[in-house]
Amino acid sequence: SSARIPKSGLYVSGDKHILDNEARLLAAYQADGYLDDRGRCRFHFRKERKVKRLVDLAGEGGTTCYDNSDGTVTIQLHTKLPTYEKEAGAYLLDWCQSSLSAFIDELKYWDGNRSGTVQCRVSTVKPNHAEWLQTIAHLVGKASQRNIIREAQPERNKQTLYGVSVNNRTCARLSSMKYVHRTRSPEKVFCPQTSTGYFMFRRNGKIGITGNCNYG
Repeated sequence: SSARIPKSGLYVSGDKHILDNEARLLAAYQADGYLDDRGRCRFHFRKERKVKRLVDLAGEGGTTCYDNSDGTVTIQLHTKLPTYEKEAGAYLLDWCQSSLSAFIDELKYWDGNRSGTVQCRVSTVKPNHAEWLQTIAHLVGKASQRNIIREAQPERNKQTLYGVSVNNRTCARLSSMKYVHRTRSPEKVFCPQTSTGYFMFRRNGKIGITGNCNYG
């Protein structure tokens, strides 16, 4: 079948406008930044492209760069970022659509990589961060998959490594769906009521859109 069902939408409940560069700097900080013992935001890079990207985002006078003897560069960020956690979270739901889109778009410049139709792939050891990145991607009209790249290896002091991919496929072909038929005894079925008649759900790590609110 050529019929398709939506996998993402555009979130409109957030009304907090974050400057484009601020949203992008947060993505950079969560990927590669850290706070030193004086609370200053710093980055440590070996790749020149990351140095250039951060300096461009911070703007003129927004950074100080220090060349290290091992060929790496330490960058101190002077731009004042509001206090955010080191990982994505529910606070992002306060943001407007354009701010969320800038945040997700910036991922590809940092701890992600690009290949084929995939806009970017991000890896992280933080399960909550991975889950929220996947969620926000679906709220800005993207599709995203979350998986485990590597199981925890305690004997090697390695944590579980999660992968999050982001792409522009907003719909799934009905022919690719697996149908499961279950017969149960009569019971009440509850469904949330929304202003649009649709809501987003996650099941077994996969996100989709459903519109059965009128039939619950």
